[in-house]
Amino acid sequence: MIITITEFRRHLGKYLELVQTNGDIFITVKGKIVAKIVKFTGDEPLDSVDAAARQEQALALESKLAQAEQSRLNGEPTVSLMAVQERLEAKFTDCLSSRAES
Repeated sequence: MIITITEFRRHLGKYLELVQTNGDIFITVKGKIVAKIVKFTGDEPLDSVDAAARQEQALALESKLAQAEQSRLNGEPTVSLMAVQERLEAKFTDCLSSRAES
């Protein structure tokens, strides 16, 4: 079955049901096939699901990095990793000192 992207968007649920019974659906944009929707059989390896989850996490981290870079470019205050490490070590030392005095 070949349908346009517009048709697919309008009737997504219908085509998801049809692919389960009728087989593959090809989607076109401006007369060219750009995608193929296939029936999920359950035989596909779960690695692909894990890979998709890892890719999603990577994209989320990439987005956070881009936001941090934009903040830096906008002149907002930044802290280096070394400065953070020094602060954490100082707090840890203070905490140990407080416990030793108790």
